[in-house]
Amino acid sequence: MIKLSNDPVTTPCVADGDPKTVPCLCAADAEPDGCTCTDTVHPQTCVCDPDITAAFTGVACLATKICTAYNQPGGCSCAPITDTTAIYANAKCEADKLFMAKPVCTETVLVDCRCTEAQQPSGCECPPDDVLDSTYTKTKCEADTGGGSGPTPGTDIGDCTSETLPDEGCICVKDFHPKDCTCPDTAEKLKDLTKEVCACLDTGDLRDECKEEQPDTPVMPAACVDETVPVGGCKCVKEFQPKGCTCPTEPKELEFIEKEICECPKEEDKVKWDADPRTKKGGICSAGSMRIKWAVIASALLIPALALW
Repeated sequence: MIKLSNDPVTTPCVADGDPKTVPCLCAADAEPDGCTCTDTVHPQTCVCDPDITAAFTGVACLATKICTAYNQPGGCSCAPITDTTAIYANAKCEADKLFMAKPVCTETVLVDCRCTEAQQPSGCECPPDDVLDSTYTKTKCEADTGGGSGPTPGTDIGDCTSETLPDEGCICVKDFHPKDCTCPDTAEKLKDLTKEVCACLDTGDLRDECKEEQPDTPVMPAACVDETVPVGGCKCVKEFQPKGCTCPTEPKELEFIEKEICECPKEEDKVKWDADPRTKKGGICSAGSMRIKWAVIASALLIPALALW
């Protein structure tokens, strides 16, 4: 609507009037699209008079407008809860207003704040969708924080966002790893950090500088499928134990493996002895079993010898 003067609109509309040509106040019997809102007649298609001396001021007028999106039009109100046909439902509208009322996170504002690309402190909140805050969308925020909002204070800690360690601590990342930051718990997350920042893992570390410090882990071949050891070997199993098969490294897998194939551990090596299930009472490696075997051997040798006397 184009106002023809700077004066507030004071003339009521008539049924055949055109507010776009001659601005007029919405009336009970005439409220054409574009009429100027009043405190008693303000359809959604009316326009607010920007003149500060108008009887129905801009702020009061805008509050009568039902939002069609966040703060659209500016200063609008959420649709009533009972309005199930509203294009911008009351629950969504109120939630968006509550979110946007929070301060953005900064180096000094770290609690109950909106996550930003530069700041994602513990407990910060991501936007509810990709439309509300186009400067930092929900998708980007969730990718940065790993799930929708910063970690809950007191339970987890978020990634470091500067070289200053926050009171609750933070997880070391490639760009920021202040002294005493917490190292990630997986090899994948550690790969961009030097071993001076986070020490090498005992096994499985992906960093080149750590690989040379790790012992070579033998690769266990596939289980034997018959009594022949293939090229490349095979692992001894209960069903098939060909001579030359590779003994399992997991003690529990030794339970049914003959001691002629995988020798019994020495009793002096208490760790291996206790771990091998074959050393348990009655097992083929137990002390009692060995005594019985020697008794049988002795009997086999002595009885024929005694018969000669």
